[in-house]
Amino acid sequence: MDEATATRLKESDRALQGMCLTLTADYVQEVLDHLEKIGPTPTIDSRKSVSRQDIVLLHYRQPFAKFATSSPVPKDIQINVLRHDRWYTKIIDNIFNASSRQNLQALDAGSMLLRWQTANSCATAQKDIRRILLHPHVRPYRVRAELGRNNWQSLYSRLATESLVPGNTPAPNVFGTYLLQVQCRLGSSELQKNMVYCGKAHAMNAACNAGLRRRMDSHRKEIQRIRQCHQSGALYPRQKVIWAYERLTHKDIEKVDHGVLSVLPFLHGDNSYFAHFHCLLALAEAIEHILGNSGRS
Repeated sequence: MDEATATRLKESDRALQGMCLTLTADYVQEVLDHLEKIGPTPTIDSRKSVSRQDIVLLHYRQPFAKFATSSPVPKDIQINVLRHDRWYTKIIDNIFNASSRQNLQALDAGSMLLRWQTANSCATAQKDIRRILLHPHVRPYRVRAELGRNNWQSLYSRLATESLVPGNTPAPNVFGTYLLQVQCRLGSSELQKNMVYCGKAHAMNAACNAGLRRRMDSHRKEIQRIRQCHQSGALYPRQKVIWAYERLTHKDIEKVDHGVLSVLPFLHGDNSYFAHFHCLLALAEAIEHILGNSGRS
């Protein structure tokens, strides 16, 4: 997390003491209106829907791409999308059920996210959360169709389509959740399986280098720094290197690709708007981790 965002979060957390964190109808409508300005909302019904080609070719660089409406979505893709949405909704329900069991002492000492979840534990608020996080301009059908498969073999290589190698086209300048797909070398001596890392991108201290673009730059630089230490034999402070980077820079790693999973708009407003944005994004990240560790075959 960059310093500006961390400072803003601390200031917001202090300001939110005693503030109502419940999603208001006005805020939800403002988000939906903002999304509608991007373009017509695609659907998967038989009258106005997307074609198989639209879903398969919807690249993460155009997360707001307009869909064709001339033909219905093939039944198998519709089933995958709806299956993903059932899993996603169930995870949201489980997260809120777990937070509702926290006692008052834990709530008082808890994070902004826990207080936000408690404030939005009613059915209406959770429905509004689903309307935002499962909006087709936030969670593209391409991602939902892939994650809704029963068989996840080669799944992440289909979602992570851009290399993290320096010099490649910059990542999109958006806020949201993402994944890194780490592929092992053929015949690797230690690592036997590819690795997937999910995270969120919310840095907003530079208009031209924020969100996902800034996060990918950060990953790239940290990977390069640690690899250079490995190659030169220099020591680096292990206590400051998270486990994921130990794997991302392992000698058995052949390449690292990245892809976008969800894109969340940031609306300017008071501190509650800032809180809603970060809590929705934190919730989306938690869902990615739970869904990714669900043990699909």
